[in-house]
Amino acid sequence: MSYNSCYAQSIADQLNIAVASGNIEVPVLPDVAHQVLLLTQNDESDIQQLAKIIQSDPTLGGHVAYSTPR
Repeated sequence: MSYNSCYAQSIADQLNIAVASGNIEVPVLPDVAHQVLLLTQNDESDIQQLAKIIQSDPTLGGHVAYSTPR
């Protein structure tokens, strides 16, 4: 196992312990972010579906519009 793999595993182990002990709370993704993640993992999805989801959330839509090159 490479150094980076060991380091990544160590971080993952520490996070799991912190979450299990209640010392850290993992935030829940907003529903729209979850929908985007699911859609981007679906090989049969298209850009129009993605655009519809993004447009349904003003905050996410604003972030996408702001981050696109002008």
